[in-house]
Amino acid sequence: MAKKWMLVLLLVLTVSFAGCVNKDSLVERTNDSLLEESKDIAEAYVLNHEDYMRYSVTEPVFLGSEKLDCSNCWSFTYEFDLISAKDPDVIDTATINVTVKDLEVVETVYSQGMKD
Repeated sequence: MAKKWMLVLLLVLTVSFAGCVNKDSLVERTNDSLLEESKDIAEAYVLNHEDYMRYSVTEPVFLGSEKLDCSNCWSFTYEFDLISAKDPDVIDTATINVTVKDLEVVETVYSQGMKD
């Protein structure tokens, strides 16, 4: 009978402590993996941008990234061609700069102008 109670106590303690473990603390993310995840988030933002979805004529081109002064912060720049909103016979170039902090988009800058 004592063995049965010890087993129950062990099971209760195991279940109790299992809820206190943070999965992210077990698997440490590297700076490179955070950068890649952040880049994927930025690219998804561009692909879901209203102007890209409606007027694009080319795939977005990744121009570069920049590490910012905060932890887990990057700025990503993409460019794509799209039909001009003013004149459908003209092709414009759009540039989107997406800032990602802690795997969330926190700022975007969108510009569009005539293609060179």
